[in-house]
Amino acid sequence: MDSKKVKAFLTAKRLGSLTGAAEALNYTQSGMTHMMNALEKELGVTLLHRGRNGVALTEEARELMPQLTAFAAAADALDEALERMHNASPLCIRIGTYSSMAQHWIPNILHRFRAEQRGADISMRMGSIDKIYGQLKSGELDCAFVSYQPSEFTDALEWISLHNDELVAILPPDHPAQEPRFDVRGFERCDFLMPANGFEMDIAPMFEQNGIRPGIRFTNLDDPAIISLVEHGLGLSVLAELVMLGRSDNILVRPLNPPAYRELGIAYRSESLGQPLFCAFLEHAKTAVAEFYA
Repeated sequence: MDSKKVKAFLTAKRLGSLTGAAEALNYTQSGMTHMMNALEKELGVTLLHRGRNGVALTEEARELMPQLTAFAAAADALDEALERMHNASPLCIRIGTYSSMAQHWIPNILHRFRAEQRGADISMRMGSIDKIYGQLKSGELDCAFVSYQPSEFTDALEWISLHNDELVAILPPDHPAQEPRFDVRGFERCDFLMPANGFEMDIAPMFEQNGIRPGIRFTNLDDPAIISLVEHGLGLSVLAELVMLGRSDNILVRPLNPPAYRELGIAYRSESLGQPLFCAFLEHAKTAVAEFYA
């Protein structure tokens, strides 16, 4: 049903005249009459009694007035929303990420995206797992580059898996480890330096699956600080391969036996898919990460 016809009918009802409505809406008299005839035919009811003194509502029209008024209001609201969308400044995509992905993934993603979408704006926040997921679910972020977590975090969110990032043992330079892979049983009852709050969610499952109980010290420190503590012989730790990429610290880095991983990807709010620019950003992100590991 054409909202213009309904709005014309409501104007005729308000002014009590087809002629007055035609003048108010800048229609011809014949055009206005044609619109009313077409609306009545479409609805299958007569809406207006027409006479020399103007028009009056039929009983059917009075019964339908709440719905017709609501229909016209909804059409106006849609028009206003579309106008705001078309006149708005370029979309700002708000992303959250860990420092490792901010360093190694995000620059190339943004380079590709901005080369194609020059008017787009990007804001970025870094933080721990729980903080980023919290900001995403509260609507402060549109998407987040994070590790996959159980349903308590991912409920009501969409997920795109990008890479299985291997976890590695971080050992002091004089540690006696000789094998190319570090047996996870070597963490049993050791002084284990847990990275910043929240990241135990990536590491703890590895201990649980292998029945390991290290002496965990929750540090709330970032990755470089953890590495420095290990370098000075103050404990062992586990970080991810992406975290260690490009570093040359005086430590031993060993993959684990059995291997352990964190699943990295993009968590996002489903309503963000209503923005074509956001969908383009996701495609650039998937392509850039695939090229990073090609």
